[in-house]
Amino acid sequence: MKHTGLALILAVSLLTGCTREKRVDVAAILPITGRLSHLGIESRNALSIAVDEFNRDSDVGGARIVLSVFDNGGVPSQTAAHLQDLRESDVPVVFGPALSVMADAVMDHEDAPYLIVSPTMTTSRLTGREDNVIRMIPTNDVESALLAARITGDGHLKTAIIVDSSNSTYTYEVAEHFKRFYEDHGGVVVTTIVVSTVEEHDHIEIVNDIIDSDAAALLFVVSSMELAAIAQQIWKRGSDMALYGSIWTDGSNLVPEGGRSVRGLSMVTLEPNRDAGERAASFAREYERRYGDTPRFGAYLAYDAAAITLRAMERTGSLNPEEIAAAIVGRSHESIVGRVEIDRYGDAHRTLTVKPLGVGK
Repeated sequence: MKHTGLALILAVSLLTGCTREKRVDVAAILPITGRLSHLGIESRNALSIAVDEFNRDSDVGGARIVLSVFDNGGVPSQTAAHLQDLRESDVPVVFGPALSVMADAVMDHEDAPYLIVSPTMTTSRLTGREDNVIRMIPTNDVESALLAARITGDGHLKTAIIVDSSNSTYTYEVAEHFKRFYEDHGGVVVTTIVVSTVEEHDHIEIVNDIIDSDAAALLFVVSSMELAAIAQQIWKRGSDMALYGSIWTDGSNLVPEGGRSVRGLSMVTLEPNRDAGERAASFAREYERRYGDTPRFGAYLAYDAAAITLRAMERTGSLNPEEIAAAIVGRSHESIVGRVEIDRYGDAHRTLTVKPLGVGK
């Protein structure tokens, strides 16, 4: 492949000691490096667990699954390059990309000879299209409506929003939908502040602007690292502003980096409670055993993406992307974060929730 020098290629032949000689290669394109890498790393980890479990218990025509992970660094042009290279391979499935800002690259390859299964792309630009894309998460308007109802329900009618332009396809859509729903509930967005995770910026100055806006609540539509940095400055100022986060803020580094400053945060998430089922609990235990960390929303959705897709491959006994897709779309699937309905276009419908982060003192 022409761009392998730009990729972090992890040939994850999962299931140690597997003696089956036949193999089926699948790929993933994720941000393993860069400022947005937390989502890619947790997605890669979860995909590895799902493939391991599948190889232990199942196969596709007697073959084991081998996963290769390509690093796009969170850059759309790298995603496009990997998608182009994979046209020359025999992979039937590509997992990812993780970020909605990759939508153009994905749409340019909707005629590619593989199925694209994204755990976490939420942009409405991919909704209702006859293409080769399947997603595991609802579109941005769903979480925006939840957040608007929750914030006004908590009694906050003046909200500031901070968005990250480095994933603008996602963040701008969420902010736009939120503003519309929030105003329908009688709320007012008093200021919208744009930052870029990939560029240096002054967090103290940003917090000054937020506090000066007289907002009662602050909605973060940024990465977990960015949220943690800003929340620390708000906490140092002694502000009692209510904090809310979109689902993108639910990263594994949020609590380690944010500490006490994120204690009152409420955010959109799919992460189940430990008593949500033995399958979810088993996944969480295995993730923590392997990686020494607690899985967040990206990990759960990546696991679902792999588990549902690999089960479809097993049921059909096929490596034909269209046949694999036909076994997924138009159906309801059991997952480790509740049931997910995948409609005929490959768009996901499932329940989202807003809940407090629950950080101790």
